[in-house]
Amino acid sequence: MQKGKDPSRVTIYDVAKEANVSLATVSRVINGVGNVSKETKELVEQTIEKLGYVPSDLARGLAKQKTTNVAIVLPSPNYSYISSIMAGMIDVCKIYGYNSTLFTYEDPEDAARVVDTVISSRVEGICCFNSELSEEDLKKMMMIQLPMVLIGTDNFGDNALVDINYSSCLAEIIERATKRGVKEFIYLKNPRKDWHMVNEFEKAITKVLKDKPHCQLKFLPISDSYVSIYDYFYQQFKKAPPHNEMY
Repeated sequence: MQKGKDPSRVTIYDVAKEANVSLATVSRVINGVGNVSKETKELVEQTIEKLGYVPSDLARGLAKQKTTNVAIVLPSPNYSYISSIMAGMIDVCKIYGYNSTLFTYEDPEDAARVVDTVISSRVEGICCFNSELSEEDLKKMMMIQLPMVLIGTDNFGDNALVDINYSSCLAEIIERATKRGVKEFIYLKNPRKDWHMVNEFEKAITKVLKDKPHCQLKFLPISDSYVSIYDYFYQQFKKAPPHNEMY
């Protein structure tokens, strides 16, 4: 081992420089692939031992043209349910030894740009929260033929799918609420957001309450600004305090 150098800080670049070979050659030796002469192979192995180098995922990926990186594509992570999904995906990536790169977007135009960035990135898989991605965007990502999981969308191609049966969930929640005497429901929606999940939720709650003529459903447009929402609900709760139970 080379004196004066922390082995944990030795990189593939140090090995290549010490052995006077290319990065690709070092990576081929590490992975045991490609055409490397016996003499060069022995030189690289001796250099690795001398420097105390521990191969990284990057070094292995250079030769295989693979990484251990998963792209997580999400709308703004400011919403609590999205941050929970994101945290769960990152935890699973860690369990299986994968790194994760987060790609976020705010609107359809921004989503198209993010898709192009994901396509040009060296990732081994994609977890995509399809809130504002168009069919064209999804097709573009499918063209790179990587494993892809879609969250919160209709099935698209042969990709794995994670979604919620909104009608079933809402029917249960509304049934519990009506048994407690609740007759008026207010649906809060940001008119600027046209997400698949939001639209499906709206369809579901309208369908469920259609069978309950004694109940009323009002749509209330709101902003996604935490400041304005707080002020709005503060004023509303001053007029009519909320029930103690959450449904």
